[in-house]
This record gives sequence, structure tokens and C-alpha cells, in this order.
Amino acid sequence: MSKQYKQFPNLRKILVINKEEEQEKKKFEKKIFFLMAAIYCEDHHLTENNKISVSNLEFPDEIESWILERKRIANYRLCAACYELVNKAFQHTQRCPHSTYKTFCHECPTMCYRKEDQEKMLPIMRYSGKKIMWKHPIYTWRFIKNLLKNKNKIKNMIREENRGAEG
Repeated sequence: MSKQYKQFPNLRKILVINKEEEQEKKKFEKKIFFLMAAIYCEDHHLTENNKISVSNLEFPDEIESWILERKRIANYRLCAACYELVNKAFQHTQRCPHSTYKTFCHECPTMCYRKEDQEKMLPIMRYSGKKIMWKHPIYTWRFIKNLLKNKNKIKNMIREENRGAEG
């Protein structure tokens, strides 16, 4: 874990948090994880016996409306295990205290996922991270833009904090 991520508690104290922006970021992170899990599940888990259309599953309201508005996304299917994992990820994302400025969960000093859930998510991220670029390039571009924005925000805040400590 890099030094800048150990600074999260300090950043939380000095960062002005826009709650609306934070909720939008959380909603976008949920969408990205949903897409990654759906891509992985369709390629690895699904048989004719366990196919469940995501349009028939229950999700938080903002995600459910997003799914139903987009036919391409509504056509995805999830198995029961991936559906459960997606819902756990949504809960963790909603409760994340660092969502305003964090980049990736695995770099966060607050590890809120149990080891077994981390082990289930790792192959999803590795596999789908490559495929999502081709299947959903606009969401990928927005994700990268947010990632770079947050990395720069962290670097700038650490730089400012260090200047304040020196002077």
C-alpha cells in the first residue's frame, strides 16, 4: 500500500465533502461493479439451469432503474452467488467512509471486506477489468477519469498538508 493511502484519515478531516457528488460516485461505482460481475458470471457460471435475468432481480432503486432503462444491460444474467456478491458490494460501497477520495478498495487502509469475499471478487476484477473496456467503453472511460481525478486530489491534499507542516 502506498504512503498516500495511509493518509486517508487525515484527508477525511480536511476535505470538504459534497454529499451529492459523493452519492453520484457511489452510484457509479455500483454500476461498474455490477457490469464487471455480470460479464464474469455470464462467461464463467451460467448454465441453462441457473440463468436469472437481472431485470427480474431486486437491486437498489437507482441501480434497478438504470438496468431497466438500458436494454443491453437488462439482458445480462447473474447466478445466485454473483447476485449475492453484487449486493454485498453495493452495501459496502454505500457505507464506505472514504468514497469521496478513494481509488480502489484493495488500496484502502480500511479493509471492510471479509477475506472470503475478497477472494471471490479478485477473479471477477481480473477477468472483467479487461473485457469491460470493449463491452462498455464509455463507463470505462468515466471510471478512469474518476480514478485519475481522485489520485490527483489525494496527491494535492498531501502536498498541501506537507507544506502546512513545513511552514
